[in-house]
Amino acid sequence: MPAVVPTPVFDITTLSARHWKRDEAYRNWRPTGTRDHLLIYTLSGAGRVGPGDQTRVTRAGDWFLFYPGVPQNYRTALREDRPTGVWELIWVHVHPRADWAPYLDWPDRSEGFAYVYLDDLTVRRRVERCLKQVVAHSISADPLGTDLAMNALEAALLFAARARLDPAEAVRIDPRLRHVVDLIHRRSDEPWTIAQLAAHAPLSPSRFAHLFREQLGVTPLQYLEAYRLQRARQLLETTGLGVAQIAEAVGFADAFYFSRRFKAAVGQSPRAYRQTAADAGR
Repeated sequence: MPAVVPTPVFDITTLSARHWKRDEAYRNWRPTGTRDHLLIYTLSGAGRVGPGDQTRVTRAGDWFLFYPGVPQNYRTALREDRPTGVWELIWVHVHPRADWAPYLDWPDRSEGFAYVYLDDLTVRRRVERCLKQVVAHSISADPLGTDLAMNALEAALLFAARARLDPAEAVRIDPRLRHVVDLIHRRSDEPWTIAQLAAHAPLSPSRFAHLFREQLGVTPLQYLEAYRLQRARQLLETTGLGVAQIAEAVGFADAFYFSRRFKAAVGQSPRAYRQTAADAGR
């Protein structure tokens, strides 16, 4: 571990942010974390970020969140991790407003640490503009600078949260359909049929299928498969499970059929996709 970096002291009303470019000499290690939340966003290059020893190589569009008291370990990625040897990042120490909780409910999270990747370039640019405003306001002499910085950070979190909405969340849908969508998300590995899903609405199979397509734009089974493939992408990126294990985990009884459907949807086989994701993270 690198030398321990002193824990910064911020009072409860303070937001602090900076936009930095750092070479391989840059590293921070705070074994007891901080009393506030720390957000780290990668603009370009690569760093290594994580709680304690559990770090991962970052890429442009990666956003990390440390909760209070969680060990903070982050540094510029070494050249063997990423050829550039330079990390451009924005960090923000902040005490979030209470009503931000839904915006900080990021999909990839463990105890005290969370992560989100902004893969949509339009969303990414909006978030980056907001984060740069956070920095500018936080270091200005404006008496309302902290308030403006908090507003800019809230906007960044809102843009990122909106990008994560699935079709069922992005539009107002019949609560009976929302119940079925929630069921699919919780139990996507089960061998659902239209009749079984309709029974949870409860609607007749024909009425359920018609209403689902009308409000969500796809059939129930198309939605189910798209969600299974989304989960498969996450597992390929974040676990060492084999293709057959992932197929079973997300609800495909046949690994070969899973591979065919995955390639048709993503344009790569599961193994090729995993390699591409691994190369992007180096």
